[in-house]
Amino acid sequence: MEERTLTVDFDGQMVEYEASELDELTLAYATTIHKSQGSEYPIVVMPVLMTHYVMLQRNLIYTGITRAKKICVLVGQTKALAYAIHNMKVLKRNTRLKERLAPVATDSAATAPNSARQYALPTEEIQMAAEERVQYGDKEKP
Repeated sequence: MEERTLTVDFDGQMVEYEASELDELTLAYATTIHKSQGSEYPIVVMPVLMTHYVMLQRNLIYTGITRAKKICVLVGQTKALAYAIHNMKVLKRNTRLKERLAPVATDSAATAPNSARQYALPTEEIQMAAEERVQYGDKEKP
């Protein structure tokens, strides 16, 4: 009978599995906390290291932990986790959202305290970060 094996490269270390041992391997994916926002995963493994101190922020740790449905494993340094927990500085985002959503005073909003406020976008042209459509041959491409 022919021997069936699979060799897996774990960071340069070659490990050979027999066909009967393949159930020990599980396909896994890695993503960033930013890309995972709004998603959930059964298990989250999150590195927390001082070498990435710029990313050690309380809100990112919270987001990473809350992505886990069942299990969350933090791998790294206790010092890094403590630094992140105490780091509540969130970089200011320059979106000008407040200015763009300046409230418009209306008679109904002024007279009804519990009514919804109306908002208006600025009248100047809004800049979008997208490529304009260009015609290539028979097909239009973005």
